[in-house]
Amino acid sequence: MFVLFNKDKKFIGYSDDIPNLPTLGIFKLKIKEEQSDLTVWKWEGDMNGKMIKIESCNYSKL
Repeated sequence: MFVLFNKDKKFIGYSDDIPNLPTLGIFKLKIKEEQSDLTVWKWEGDMNGKMIKIESCNYSKL
């Protein structure tokens, strides 16, 4: 699993495949296998950010 960023190094999404998009200005970081479950983990921040547990976010539960 990879985290994708735009040319400004802002988070844009996730990819299961190895993206090969350098000509489009899209950058990638590999997510640790133990943090690849997106029902438990999410990316926080820009390219200098990190994966955090969803339960530790400041979101209110509905």
